[in-house]
This record gives sequence, C-alpha cells and structure tokens, in this order.
Amino acid sequence: MNPELIILADTIHTMEGWAGSPAPQAVAVQDGVIAAVGSRSDAESWSAAEVVDFGAAVLTPGLVDCHIHPVFGLELTRGCDLSGVAGLAEVRALLRAEAAATPSGEWVRGWGLDPNVFGTASAHRELIDDVVSGHPCLIRLFDGHSALARFPGARNRRGHRGARSARLPGWCATGAAGLRDSCWRPPRWSSLRG
Repeated sequence: MNPELIILADTIHTMEGWAGSPAPQAVAVQDGVIAAVGSRSDAESWSAAEVVDFGAAVLTPGLVDCHIHPVFGLELTRGCDLSGVAGLAEVRALLRAEAAATPSGEWVRGWGLDPNVFGTASAHRELIDDVVSGHPCLIRLFDGHSALARFPGARNRRGHRGARSARLPGWCATGAAGLRDSCWRPPRWSSLRG
C-alpha cells in the first residue's frame, strides 16, 4: 500500500470498534479517503509521502453535529429560497418577485443566502432597496445563525435609533435577531400550517 498520508496517534477511535490487537494507532489516507486502519507496525510497511505522528493524542472520526430545530425551522425557510443563487442579479430578481407577492408593510423574507454572491461589493441596502419596494426585509444566511435585515424607518419603532452598522450601512448583520424581533411581528401559528 502506498497512501498519500499516514496519521499516527496513540489512541484512534473508529465508529466500527476494533476487534484486533493491538488497538489501531495508524490511519492510511489515499485520495482524501481512509484506505486502511492498523497498528504502528502495520504502518511501517506502508510507504507514504507524508507521515504525521500526533504521539499521545486521540484521533476521532470527523463528527458532524447534524441536528434540527423543527419549530424554529418553520420560520427559517419562510420567503424565497436563495440557497442556489449564482450572483447578485439572481438575488435581486428573486427578492423583486417576493416583494411583489408581499402585502404592503409586511416583511420580504429570503433564506439560505451565501454572502459570497456580493462578490467584492459591500452588503449595502442600496443593492436591494429598489427591488424590495420599501418593504422591511430579512434575509437569513445559509448558516442559519446570521441574517441581513433592512428596517426602513426603524428609528421610529419602539425606541430603536436606526438599524445601521459602520461595516454594513443600512443592514444589521449577525446578532440582528434582537432588533429584528423588537421591530417585527412573528407569524401566527395558523399561517405556518399547510
């Protein structure tokens, strides 16, 4: 076997357990995939371009925190799906259509946006003001933890003095949920049902 990489560690956990003796202390990687797991003596017979020895460290599989929040998830995907957009022009077109279908004074919403669609431009309200037709706007980013929000007239709502940031003029970025929640009425449960 000629793997690209051999990783050594005194303790290696696998998801399949290990019936052999001694416990695994070597992992062979070929083309980005684990090709073999074995002992340090097994690894001596493997010829690799690179060997990384973590000594007494513990090596675990890459665990993914795959979880959902079902009730919160109902709200996360309200509005237009921006998860597959290729550029700012497509974002603008989708938001324009969403704004056209949104009653006056209600929030235009989008979700799943990758902020890379802005390219080198700063995320600024001028990029979408003309397409959301004066509506307040909330765009959730793909991570589900960040959002861009546009609050026209936010200075007059519940005592907040503007929704501005030096970096993102006219937008609230990460952490905007508190301000958003104080300026925005959540939907009624009846509107979330099928």
